[in-house]
Amino acid sequence: MRRICPKCGNNTFITTAHVMQDWEVDTEGNYLDTVNGCVQVDQEPDRDNSWSCSRCGTEAINEEALTYDQNKFTIHWVDNDPVSHVEYCGQNIGNEGYISVCREENTIHIELFNSKKAQISKTSLYKEMSGTAMNEIPFVLEALFGTYGIKVTATCNYLYWYELVAPDWKEKSHYIQYHPDDNNIWSYMQSQGHSCSCGSKCFHYEENNGRIEAHCNACRKLIGEPFTEDRCKIIRSEGIWR
Repeated sequence: MRRICPKCGNNTFITTAHVMQDWEVDTEGNYLDTVNGCVQVDQEPDRDNSWSCSRCGTEAINEEALTYDQNKFTIHWVDNDPVSHVEYCGQNIGNEGYISVCREENTIHIELFNSKKAQISKTSLYKEMSGTAMNEIPFVLEALFGTYGIKVTATCNYLYWYELVAPDWKEKSHYIQYHPDDNNIWSYMQSQGHSCSCGSKCFHYEENNGRIEAHCNACRKLIGEPFTEDRCKIIRSEGIWR
């Protein structure tokens, strides 16, 4: 009976086995160190054990029992170039990771994770849909990566989980913050008594060469001084940057 991860389609797992080991011990037989981690296998992994996916940690199921939900799935993305890395909002997130997609009516919830399953971002996007979230994969990729000038494609294997392939990761030096709900530039109002020299009180955030700045909506002039790195991290984590 074959096992499979129902979330990402992986076929390697972490489970328990009983083995005999050679130890280094003290004069009373107390453990000091492991000399040989597996002299022999006394009991191989039991089918009734908990089998956890070595990639995403989800508990495995029998392959025959896999029911694929086209409105809730995970994309495994990978950049096969060992000398490059993926940039998200100016942050190096490595060569591999995961995108969890979940649809609720006309809202798509998207979570981005790195290869160690640490969450990088979480956002919800509104989109009128007549089909399943599976049909909206190009929209999801565009929201996360495509707007950064990255050409990406998603290819489906026979078990219907997706692998994101990036033939050419490109970086930009300039980004603008967009609101996740309506995909318009995210605008803010200056505090009372403050305004741009042009008279406008509305501004938005831009990133130039890794530095977050506030710019006037009317004349695009820089307002105030660049933010501290801690403040940049907070601003950068909100909205969609493109």
